[in-house]
Amino acid sequence: MSDTMLKAIFYARFHEEKGPTVLHQVPEGSVIPLANTTQQPLFHFPSVSNHIIPRREFCDRPLSLLASHHRIIGFPVCIHNPVLYPRSDFIFNFCLVVDEKAEWGAYASVVSKLARLMRNLEEQTGWLSKEERREGWVKAGERGYGGGNRVFAICEMVLEDLNCYCECMIPIDDSNTLNLKLFPTRSPPPPIQIYHVPLSTVRFSSLQTNTWDLTVQRIIPYIDGINSVQKIAVLADTDLTLTRRALAHLLYYGCILMLNTFHFGAIYAATAEIGVFVEDTKMQDECRRYIVTPHSPFKNSIADSSSTTNAATTHAQSSSYNGPSSSLLKHHKSSNLNPSSASSQPTPPSRATVLHLYASLRQGLPLRDWCLAHASSLAYIDIRRFITFGIIKGFLYRSHRYAIALRAADTAADAAVAAAEEAMRKHRHAEKTWRKAAMSSGWRTPVALHEEAALDGGFGGMVARGKHEVDVVEAEDQNKKMEEQAADGKMPGAEELGKGRSLADQFLARYLDGCHCLDEVCTDTGMGQQEAVKKLRALGDVVFVNR
Repeated sequence: MSDTMLKAIFYARFHEEKGPTVLHQVPEGSVIPLANTTQQPLFHFPSVSNHIIPRREFCDRPLSLLASHHRIIGFPVCIHNPVLYPRSDFIFNFCLVVDEKAEWGAYASVVSKLARLMRNLEEQTGWLSKEERREGWVKAGERGYGGGNRVFAICEMVLEDLNCYCECMIPIDDSNTLNLKLFPTRSPPPPIQIYHVPLSTVRFSSLQTNTWDLTVQRIIPYIDGINSVQKIAVLADTDLTLTRRALAHLLYYGCILMLNTFHFGAIYAATAEIGVFVEDTKMQDECRRYIVTPHSPFKNSIADSSSTTNAATTHAQSSSYNGPSSSLLKHHKSSNLNPSSASSQPTPPSRATVLHLYASLRQGLPLRDWCLAHASSLAYIDIRRFITFGIIKGFLYRSHRYAIALRAADTAADAAVAAAEEAMRKHRHAEKTWRKAAMSSGWRTPVALHEEAALDGGFGGMVARGKHEVDVVEAEDQNKKMEEQAADGKMPGAEELGKGRSLADQFLARYLDGCHCLDEVCTDTGMGQQEAVKKLRALGDVVFVNR
């Protein structure tokens, strides 16, 4: 049985004389052991009975607890009626049991709906309490249990239908029907940035209807794995906020994937998951079929490299080697004569070539330099699809570039050091003058000033405690404040570099805090990468880091 399936379902209530008691269980022996059998229950009910049937104050709210590597999901219900019930309260609980590692979020709503329906039935007709007074009624664990019990039959159908069909529709009486359905729970989608590129994972033409949101209908034609979120909003003539919200809905239901902007100046590297790709030959073949294309910009590299050889050598290589290079060379020659011929379907690269290309991607190597270094192996390979495949499968990651302003921060630190040094110089000069005057005129020298090693100033030397102590302390506080801001990620450099400049430069300066990648800068400003880097560097002392 799968870990995500129901292991058991049981109905327990608080008995007036016996306390918490299990009245029904499916399958038999799953909670209360059967007499004269060695079958072990899924967990020990007496040890958790006080939680399954709690006090009145803890009823009417969801319940989840772990016992013996199983998770018990319930919704205890308390009905207060001093006239109908001996102890004024009727407390019961329908619980589902799943494996402790199973995704149980969908079962919580099922249990709460089941509890509300049973509460209504009990309040209206006493449907649960009357069953125990029927002749021949037998509870769980006793001989003859299971036959003719309405609650047992409902529990049995719920367990079977939810495990087989993930839904059930069970008639209770002439006016009540139990309808339950398991809806998969999904985690909320991550934030969508304007530079993200959506890639569809489904065929929208087979799913789209006239009842879809208007924004979704307008942006779907422009989701091609190339256009960014901002560009889609422009092409579809939709509001950017509504576009991001519509894409978030599609992302939530798994209709799209979010990729980073592709360009040849980006840096890609392999993750630890590359080992899974190396061992999975089916994934390698899928990659080979996905990345092959007859329109690669590197398809002439083989012909150019072989143009220096004579025709005999080329013919010998073509007839003796059947690998990708040979077939691509034949295609290049024949495609010049007849582009529509059968040879226009290029042969996918070999597995060894694909593995070598992925393994050669590393930190510090831009994609354009990598393409030039492996141009002979990239013939008839779609570079965009090559990178996209690795990102989707999880064995490639994108290294983003960030701009950080340093000049203003360094200037603040230098100012703090200079202020402290100036304060010390003035103090020493005043002390020297004081001592000289005292010795020449017979004045009493002042109390010796204590000198101690500088601990927090950050500039070394001695800290004088005397007349200019206030100046030194202010310098230390300023330096300490700057260090705290840097530790919190609030670099003052971006604000300082933008002061006194044009509005365009002030707009760019807000990207110099190390929190905005270069893709976001280019998308937001509409500039190319080289132009954006040039303008950011023109603002002052700016360093670029990859992470």
